[in-house]
Amino acid sequence: MKAEDSFLFHLLGGGQRQFVIPVFQRDYSWSETQCRQLLNDVVRVGAQGEGATHFVGSIVSVASTDQGAVLPQWLVIDGQQRLTTCTILLTVLRNRLAKRQDLPITDTAEALEEQYLTNKFAPPLLRARLSLRGTDDACLKALLSGSAMPEGTSSRVAANAAFFDECLVDADELVVLRGMRRLLVVAVTLSPKYDNPQLIFESLNSTGMALTQADLVRNYVLMGHAEQRQTDWYEEYWRPLEMAFGANYRASFDTFLRDFLALELKLPNPPRLDHVYREFRTWYPSRLDTPEVEGDAKAKLNRLRRFGTHYCTFMFEQQKATGVVGEVLLRLKTLVDVAAPSVMVWLETWLHEKKLSDKEAAAGLELLESYVLRRSMVSADTRSGGKIFNSLAQRLSGDRPLARLAALLARMPKGAEFPPDSAFKNALKTQDLYGRRSLKYLLDRMTNSGKEKVITESLTIEHVLPQKDELAPEWQEMLGPNWREVRELNQHKLGNLTLTGFNSELQARPFQVKKEAPDWGYANSAVWLSRRIAQESSWGETQISARGQELAELAARL
Repeated sequence: MKAEDSFLFHLLGGGQRQFVIPVFQRDYSWSETQCRQLLNDVVRVGAQGEGATHFVGSIVSVASTDQGAVLPQWLVIDGQQRLTTCTILLTVLRNRLAKRQDLPITDTAEALEEQYLTNKFAPPLLRARLSLRGTDDACLKALLSGSAMPEGTSSRVAANAAFFDECLVDADELVVLRGMRRLLVVAVTLSPKYDNPQLIFESLNSTGMALTQADLVRNYVLMGHAEQRQTDWYEEYWRPLEMAFGANYRASFDTFLRDFLALELKLPNPPRLDHVYREFRTWYPSRLDTPEVEGDAKAKLNRLRRFGTHYCTFMFEQQKATGVVGEVLLRLKTLVDVAAPSVMVWLETWLHEKKLSDKEAAAGLELLESYVLRRSMVSADTRSGGKIFNSLAQRLSGDRPLARLAALLARMPKGAEFPPDSAFKNALKTQDLYGRRSLKYLLDRMTNSGKEKVITESLTIEHVLPQKDELAPEWQEMLGPNWREVRELNQHKLGNLTLTGFNSELQARPFQVKKEAPDWGYANSAVWLSRRIAQESSWGETQISARGQELAELAARL
């Protein structure tokens, strides 16, 4: 195996030869999206100054063992999508250059034809420098010769040729050609004697883990530097991120990058996960050819590292935040994940910019906590949560950050309003809350609202008035002749719910048994919410409503 850097044109124009896509390869499949990205890269690098290049990937090939070929053939093991797309673009460019009369001899359509697209004196089957599979090959040959496309075909070759032709209508063909001359590849050539092309193909196209967006970003940051600088930058900027994410790196780093880049680029919506690498290239300098640009790159990598640490603190290691801030972070994470953009900015304001005291940092997180909980309880739409917290985060910078956060939450637009006390308390009193994700959290917060704390992790939600279809005679007598209707209307209300470690003992027993049983009755509970219930002589709609009002007032104060 031999690998070397090469310009794509050197690879295509290296003497009389033909690249062949073997039968075991898939059909050509690049979409307009991928073609547009390639063309954008070509135009960008073509417009840059002398010495600019753009790396498009690797081309892995092996010499054909066909002894009867009259010119060398190379089987393409990997890179057929890039190689085919570049050939299509070059062919369309050749056709457009044929209409110009003001070109130097090296840029004429005939020069491109003879150097990179065809083997002028080869037999017809070997005339094209790239030979595809089946219908794709028929379409490429038609494109190269300028003849009509085969009827009834749906090859991407024809579709992408038409796409490039449309895109080049207003383009400067010489800029595009200059960009194509600057495309770099890694040309990997295999030895048929020592390398097994099929095994290598299976390895390259295996069902194992594909490159993540984070992998692509890391390589983009580090590749192109001298070896020592690659090592230094990896140790200073990237390894701390990998260490912070730990076992969560592969599963969560792309999501962090998505949220981070949405903030940095001020995008109205977080980008798709598979577009993260593309957005990163928009944000990060493409060439570090001056001290100023290199300094900007380092500053951005430092910011990336800090925000990655903030993200991990919120998502995985809330205890790393000091004191009460860590406690509030843990509560907020229990409620929501998509608040990460706002939390990252808030932690940056606190820890790096030093604009917040510990008390103010905790107070701001409590505002976010209240916002999330209140919206969940009033049944507000939560599908746009990511967009809401991204937008909020982008407006948090400035002086007096705590006052600014409060003002922003008070002035949230329609559909994202901060529910006031009246709406919050009304929802707690009137809605069926059982089954809500945040119900256990709400009961826990009220249980531990005083100085004495109870560990509630192992506790479950208890219905005082049971859910059972057929209630015990004691319950029916207590609730009256309309007991079914009373139970149906009140069983899932906040006033009828509490926390207990004895759900299996309590079950649907009569109220007096639930209240007074030794060891597991409400009167002996460590949870004050349950002890308060034990003060009642009976339990029905009146008591449930009154307790709901009491708990709603407490929740609003919290």
